[in-house]
Amino acid sequence: MTILTSILGTKAFGLLLVLWQAASPAASPAGGNEFTLTEMVKNMGAVAITVVIILLIMSVYSIAIMVERYLTYTAAKKQSREFAPRVAQALKNNRIEEAINISDKHRKSHLAMVVNSGLQEFRAHEQSNEISGDEIEAIKANKDNPGPQAPDVIDVGSVFGDPAKADKLIQPYKVSTWDTIDPKLKDPDGYWYGDYYSIMTFEINKAAVANSPADWSDLLKPEYKNQVALAG
Repeated sequence: MTILTSILGTKAFGLLLVLWQAASPAASPAGGNEFTLTEMVKNMGAVAITVVIILLIMSVYSIAIMVERYLTYTAAKKQSREFAPRVAQALKNNRIEEAINISDKHRKSHLAMVVNSGLQEFRAHEQSNEISGDEIEAIKANKDNPGPQAPDVIDVGSVFGDPAKADKLIQPYKVSTWDTIDPKLKDPDGYWYGDYYSIMTFEINKAAVANSPADWSDLLKPEYKNQVALAG
């Protein structure tokens, strides 16, 4: 906005300079011409009038851009402040789809755009059936086969756990560290559990940031302005 204001001021000064120069050479011997806007326009040639019109158009365009940028920034800031606490609560409760829906409703927020991009990648990874689907199909194909073709343990995405349980493709088994696993990351009856998983997080360069943010909503604080970026 500061740059646009400077440009606008420069153009306005140039416009006044053109008007003054257009009127100066036309002074009559009797000294009848006055330094007024009307007299300046009367004494302007075609070239000077063209330049003035161009400068006026450019000035109006600059003002329009400045207003548009201000309105865009204001709307983005407002939506970001609404978005941050809502998406933070959804992510705390592991509600990925809800978090994506929230970010979709805040399209003017740059923060929402960044988070949405990360969540989409996370969901795509979770729902990938390139490997998990093959393993599930292998179980179905060897369901009654007692030989080595039937897998003993499978490594699939968490979204495949409940359907496999409902189709009776897996059996319950609780590892020795079962009680230490987060309830949100395991089946209560022991049919599946999260051995490893991806999470949404942010990394902090301690050499550049004195006070580390504790939650997503903290990223909206003025102290982190121009310090947030999407990796990759």
